[in-house]
Amino acid sequence: MARMVKSCIQSILKLVNSVMGMLGIAMILYALWLIRVWQRKMDDHFPFGDSDNPAPWFIYTFLGLGITLCVITCSGHIAAATASAMILKALGPDQYYDSDDDYTTDRVPLLQNSAHLPSYVVGDPVYGSKSATWSIKINDKV
Repeated sequence: MARMVKSCIQSILKLVNSVMGMLGIAMILYALWLIRVWQRKMDDHFPFGDSDNPAPWFIYTFLGLGITLCVITCSGHIAAATASAMILKALGPDQYYDSDDDYTTDRVPLLQNSAHLPSYVVGDPVYGSKSATWSIKINDKV
């Protein structure tokens, strides 16, 4: 039951988000159309090029609200996609999967906790006597 309610709420939120996006786009287009109409009317009233009057504040407000709605809608889509990806990873078929338990420690030596002693002894290096080394080099040259 809870799964069905969650799915229903997600569908309603997606629908509301899509309607907000379409409303934002419609508001932007309508504001651009209002600006164009305003400029044409001002050109008709001032035929000698003295139409530097700014458009009324409500046209720019309408444009700003449309842009804001589009940004909110895009943010909502990004957040929903991110949340869906995280939920799918958490609720996927391997939600309780622990990879360390699947391998035996004989096959994966990094998972073993025991310390391995090296097969060699670390200590001072052993060299031959220096006199024997010198005599070999001298005899080779002669």
